[in-house]
Amino acid sequence: MKIDTFFKKRGYHKVLLGKNEIGHYQLLVTINGVEGNFILDTGASSSCVGTKFAEKYLLEPESSDYKAAGAGAIDMDTFQAEVDSMKIEDVEVDIEKIILFDLTQINEALDQHDSELIDGIIGAEILEQLKAVISYEEKALFIKEMELVDSEV
Repeated sequence: MKIDTFFKKRGYHKVLLGKNEIGHYQLLVTINGVEGNFILDTGASSSCVGTKFAEKYLLEPESSDYKAAGAGAIDMDTFQAEVDSMKIEDVEVDIEKIILFDLTQINEALDQHDSELIDGIIGAEILEQLKAVISYEEKALFIKEMELVDSEV
């Protein structure tokens, strides 16, 4: 049985992943009706949008006590913003607020490798919520629609 068939029978939706020049998997995400390019990061505990993209996604920054940490940096200041809607392809994501974080260094590194820049990062909390499964062979993310996830509880 093909992996697509296996997951489709179990209510999963297949999202094709792109791979940038430095090896990160990327996907399109829609926030508040606006689509953008995001990195898929299984090691990131929280998803985020770059602070300079807040206006693009109709997000209003609010203060946040959350301190971000990433490769080479810790205790970085963040903001948060309410999210009206979020989708990965046609699959709704149940998220009330998202972290706003300075992605300048990440985008500078991507730019140095002639790679497509990103607006944000999809992290583990969303992957867990959608019971995500990554197929590296297929370069695909399999995610369950929220009503199917909720009906299993």
